[in-house]
Amino acid sequence: MHSGKPTTDPVLSTGTRSFIAGVAVLNVAVLVYGTASGPVPSIQLLFVWFCAFLIGEVMRFRTPTGKGNVSMAITLHLAAVPLVPISMLLPAAWLARTTADLIVMRARWYRALFNACQVTLACFAATMVFKCVWPLFDGITASHYVLLLGALAASWVAYASGIFALPVVMVALAWIDPLAKTAAASFGVH
Repeated sequence: MHSGKPTTDPVLSTGTRSFIAGVAVLNVAVLVYGTASGPVPSIQLLFVWFCAFLIGEVMRFRTPTGKGNVSMAITLHLAAVPLVPISMLLPAAWLARTTADLIVMRARWYRALFNACQVTLACFAATMVFKCVWPLFDGITASHYVLLLGALAASWVAYASGIFALPVVMVALAWIDPLAKTAAASFGVH
């Protein structure tokens, strides 16, 4: 029975390979910054967040176009932004996505690497925007719900930019399609 997946690795263009490498290098810089910025994560808490994110990563649904999927980890990542130190959030998100893609989804190594980097960069962007919108956040009281919603909305925009923009560029490079055509096809716009 044919699974729909090619049996051999496709040949990636130089532009695609360069883009993946650039995203990976940026991701390393973000991970170094993130882990240096916060408290040293305890192994127990890192494991708890890794497990939570992993569960979210394997809970996937198809996009309306049927050409992609979205995981429930998005909701977990955004919920973690105000709660989890960046030094724990970034490695847990990266490890969970890598594990989900390589072991559960059986993705090719370069796709797993790109996806894990994409998720980490989106979590980083969401965290940085949240901190810019609400720099002194230290918990929530009833009188701060509107500010929390505003900060989370701004964080979502930053997160969504990373989650949705990076794959569109990647697909456009991989199949040498115009960027606008790729974006339209990815999101069901005709």
